Amino acid sequence: MKNLEKIFPAIVVLLGALILVSAMKTPKDDPGVMRDQAFGKLPVMFKGRVKPYDTLARSALRLISERETFKDLQGNRRPAIKWLLDVISDVPHARRYRVFKERHAGLIRRLGIEVQPDHLYSFEDFMRNHRDALLKLYDIGQTAQHKRRIKEDRKTARGYEERANQDEGDEGYLKSIDTELETYEVAAVNLGEKVRIYQHLVNEFVIQSRTDGKATITRLRSYIDQIERALANAREDPILSVIPEGVGPFRSITQADVAALKSGLGVVSGELYRESEPLRQVLEQSPAGSEARRAAEAELEAINSKYGPLVLENASLGAFGDAMVSLLTARKDGNVHAFNIALERLQRLTVESTNAKLSGKAGQLGFELFYNHFSPFSFTRLPALYLIAFLLAVFSWMGWSGPFKRGAFWLLVFVFVTHTATLTLRIYISGYPPIITLYGTAIFVGWGAVMVGLILERVFKNGIGSASVGVIGFLTLLIANYLVLDEGDTFKMPQAVLDTPFWLATHVTTVTFGYTATFFAGALGAAYLLRGNHLAFPALGLASLGIGIFRVSTGTGAGDTIGWSLVIAGLLLIGFGALILSRKVRPSFTKDTEQMLARMMYGVLCFAMLLSFVGTVLGGLWAEDSWGRFWGWDTKENGALIIVLWVALVIHARWGGMIKARGMAVLSVFGNIVTTWSWFGVNELGVGLHSYGFTEGTRFWILGFAITQLSLVIVGWLPRAWWQPTSDVARVKQGRASGSAGGAIPDVAMSSDTPS
Repeated sequence: MKNLEKIFPAIVVLLGALILVSAMKTPKDDPGVMRDQAFGKLPVMFKGRVKPYDTLARSALRLISERETFKDLQGNRRPAIKWLLDVISDVPHARRYRVFKERHAGLIRRLGIEVQPDHLYSFEDFMRNHRDALLKLYDIGQTAQHKRRIKEDRKTARGYEERANQDEGDEGYLKSIDTELETYEVAAVNLGEKVRIYQHLVNEFVIQSRTDGKATITRLRSYIDQIERALANAREDPILSVIPEGVGPFRSITQADVAALKSGLGVVSGELYRESEPLRQVLEQSPAGSEARRAAEAELEAINSKYGPLVLENASLGAFGDAMVSLLTARKDGNVHAFNIALERLQRLTVESTNAKLSGKAGQLGFELFYNHFSPFSFTRLPALYLIAFLLAVFSWMGWSGPFKRGAFWLLVFVFVTHTATLTLRIYISGYPPIITLYGTAIFVGWGAVMVGLILERVFKNGIGSASVGVIGFLTLLIANYLVLDEGDTFKMPQAVLDTPFWLATHVTTVTFGYTATFFAGALGAAYLLRGNHLAFPALGLASLGIGIFRVSTGTGAGDTIGWSLVIAGLLLIGFGALILSRKVRPSFTKDTEQMLARMMYGVLCFAMLLSFVGTVLGGLWAEDSWGRFWGWDTKENGALIIVLWVALVIHARWGGMIKARGMAVLSVFGNIVTTWSWFGVNELGVGLHSYGFTEGTRFWILGFAITQLSLVIVGWLPRAWWQPTSDVARVKQGRASGSAGGAIPDVAMSSDTPS
């Protein structure tokens, strides 16, 4: 048994390493098939960043399907790169892939589509009956967007006037319109966006001028006009897949095609004019319906048909573009040999390219491909290890304390090293500091919490630091996995207002460390309440259960994994709380434990105050540099100030004797709500200079998290009878016997041994 106690931490770390190493294997292409994985390594530029096609495939499929894999028509699970290749090659059966995720059954019925148990639908489902479902979806989405615009216009008198004029109505009419969106309308907007992403992929790669078999001069000119109008009015950034042979900019297939067709028309224009001009003069001079006119029209049509293929022969897209078209054509035709030959040509051209955009990118693209396959922040990787560490720390409070504590600590050390290496890899791939999106803040907060928790655990060695780190690490990466469904590409280029590496590395990093410290103080406060109060576990369980049931029952359906996870977690917490209330389980809450928690909370709050204040000042300096003013009472600026004021309030209340250990715990837990509002909540307002961080659909989760924290706050204010007798009640009786007075908040200021 003693030998097991010694080697137990090593066993835990080894198992954690095996979990991660097993996920690092990069898939290979089988011999004799189209080399999809090799194609995924090729570069493409989209939204200002050169990335592998594998990243484009995963990002697009994640936005559409909420997964990075899909099932083919035989029901086999396939990688995203196969889906992308089939879509951009216009393979007919690609339209039957069921990849569109929509849980709102009411919307699906309105579109006339049969509801599927797994909530997945194909593009063909929308195209049946002369695109009836697609047109209905467009109409519902347009109505919803109209309501949103009116709701925004109501914020200003000018908006009233402009919208009233546009709608040929008056202000009263405008006020009478119901702008509250039905749930199916919100779902329609989101589903419409998914369909638009799919259509954008098709439109960017499928070039009809070379595939419809009707390359006449008239059709080609009409095609050029149509594509140029589409490019001018495009809502989405072009997918730049054609690498120029020289130093020019990347172009999309369609852009390269239009340029090539114009060049081809220029080559044949002289001969075309020489042959067609006499016939045009005949048309001008001949009356309608005459034999001469009919003969001239027939000859012109023959000339159009004759020179159309000649234009295509002289319309080269360049070496890279022609190879890409050959690859896509081979894919559509199912020609394995031709596909792999074109792929080898593309690989050679990529290696030989002297384009400045590709200079030095080979290493970054290779690491990004590895990162995609490893996917360190997915549920079965680092989040799972954080959860295991949390459970080990909790088990250490119930027995076999030493091995469980050491196992949790060293597992977290291993996870911290991996988390650090992953963040470093992200910095190298993106070329920016670690925080440029909300997704980046989530994984950075988790990393910072691990660092703080390991330091505290090393000092106090009580398992509380490890347990807090496990919870924060798991929850922040859970948030990151949710955010990536909105952001798609986890290496997105920063918004123009954020594209300043110095301030990203100073202000954003510092203020995010402030978020981390405030959340960690809140986690310690939650640990205090959970260990000290009999009702804390069942209260938190009831809150989680209620949120989960509401999430599952309000139109999202049984496929909502997070909703059902909350239901299960709530039931487990209620069950554990029942064991506590029945006195079959009693969490340890000694005087030493209370003192340690108080010291830990106080120290972390001081750091939170320092980091939040410095980060906010740095933000003001950035605003002065970018916008010409230090402070403008913008919503995000106000949110940062609220955190500083709240932490200052807690610290000064402790200094003034208004609160002590328990009061500090309650206020620290409420600080989680304050920080969440400043982190995500102000973005939901959609106003101000910092509105670039808006994320659709987070309002529900902000409110849900606030409810869970309020349940703990309420528990923290319950009478003393609900607290562990070995700490609070005993000391209160001792205080009364000695005639000591409580604080300004008597039910909270009960511990007199908390350090000043």
